[in-house]
Amino acid sequence: MMLLQACAPGDAIAAPCSACLSLSNELHKRVTQEIPRGKIDLRHRLDEKGNRYGPVLDYRSSEMRVDRLLDGLCKLLSKYHLGAEGQKRNLDG
Repeated sequence: MMLLQACAPGDAIAAPCSACLSLSNELHKRVTQEIPRGKIDLRHRLDEKGNRYGPVLDYRSSEMRVDRLLDGLCKLLSKYHLGAEGQKRNLDG
């Protein structure tokens, strides 16, 4: 979960390559643009008295947050090309 913390892009990754930097930058952009959310109420079960029970989870540490942040990331990263750090690449051919 270190990448999901509010840090500068690339700071959470030691010796980043261009792929790591691209991934870090995109995740950082998504984390900073996400809408703050509170709790996830999963109390959908009823006991014998009709009272709801189940867990109430913090959104920031939930699988739902990770899923939403990573959803579509592979398609978005297809615009990037792997190369050595600082290397320019001709994308025309």
